[in-house]
Amino acid sequence: MKITEILVEVTVGTVQVGDWAIDISDHAYDRADDRIKSNYASVDSALKKVPAITKDLARLDVNSMLWAYDEEQNISIGLRRRSGNRVLLGTVVAGRAWGRTDVVSVDLPKNPTAGAVKGSFVELGKTIGKTASTVRPVFRAPGHMPDRANDHDPHKDLKVKPLQIVPDMLK
Repeated sequence: MKITEILVEVTVGTVQVGDWAIDISDHAYDRADDRIKSNYASVDSALKKVPAITKDLARLDVNSMLWAYDEEQNISIGLRRRSGNRVLLGTVVAGRAWGRTDVVSVDLPKNPTAGAVKGSFVELGKTIGKTASTVRPVFRAPGHMPDRANDHDPHKDLKVKPLQIVPDMLK
């Protein structure tokens, strides 16, 4: 990850999981595009299983991370504890996440808890233009370079008005 990515990441929406709010980072969509070929439905499937691990989330310190592995989808979602009952879904990887001993790893159950999740990773993706090519979002944050395939290009809308110099301006 480049330092510029850290500075421009934003939360694009929230998915409610029981008493917990999961903020979704735009970085999670970028990593899903790179690592799981934009299979947002598999992330949705994993999110529906998060109610089973809320006790694990509650044990985390603020700003600590947890990898939740979904065997059925063969993906891991990275959840970082924020204050209260709030976590950030910041990244997604294919397969089981490994390599960091300071991060808690849990397995998601095979059966999701029915009706406990309000919101959708896929639907939030549509609002920021990730899953529907007709949706063109504005820039996500200052300094964000346009991704011409998905983002709005402000330079197309730029109108330049020639400056007219009059003698009074030269005094």
